[in-house]
Amino acid sequence: MTTRAEATAQILAAKQAKGLTFAALAQAVGRHPFWVTAALMGQATMTAEEAHAATQVLGLGPEVAEALQQIPMKGSLDSTVPVEPLLYRLHETGFSVA
Repeated sequence: MTTRAEATAQILAAKQAKGLTFAALAQAVGRHPFWVTAALMGQATMTAEEAHAATQVLGLGPEVAEALQQIPMKGSLDSTVPVEPLLYRLHETGFSVA
């Protein structure tokens, strides 16, 4: 099984190799470019149809489409301060689950 992080790396490599923009990918998926960018970067969940459309344009396999359909860990980008609003608020207040 391909992880979301591995899928994102494959997506970005294919996007660059094919000279595609996030706007072009959004048009293929049929959603707003901001949302498609977030989904392809692992911060939103695509439907099976959306994931298939994106991976078809990128020339990627079903394992990447499957990863795009997984529920993401929002705010899980490489950052010391969380970017997801709820997690940021918890971080800001010093809340700890440990």
